[in-house]
Amino acid sequence: MLLPRRHVTPLLHEALAWHGFQLEQQPISCQDVPSCLKRMHDRQLAMPLCPGLVDPSWFQTQSLVAHPEQPQLSEQLWLLLPQGLVGSSREARHLIRTLRQRVEKAGEASQRGPVET
Repeated sequence: MLLPRRHVTPLLHEALAWHGFQLEQQPISCQDVPSCLKRMHDRQLAMPLCPGLVDPSWFQTQSLVAHPEQPQLSEQLWLLLPQGLVGSSREARHLIRTLRQRVEKAGEASQRGPVET
């Protein structure tokens, strides 16, 4: 299973290791989406992805399919902003509202089951 660096997603690493997946960290030099997808395809690895956070057609475009036995995973998402920015920035409030909506939608999608492509 291909994951971001452990220090970026420590709980995801812990949860997937607990489920028995063999984990491989994405190299620091390959952090953009095309590099991750290329490495995943080249090495025939799986990668965790929340279906509700991407457009369903993206899975098809990238030739991805959902793993048939997906473990139930959750990880706390932190949005870090400079102190005082949340109350005073319209953009920050909009971003928080958008993230909440997408996370809720993703949670609803995960309760319905895996995305079929």
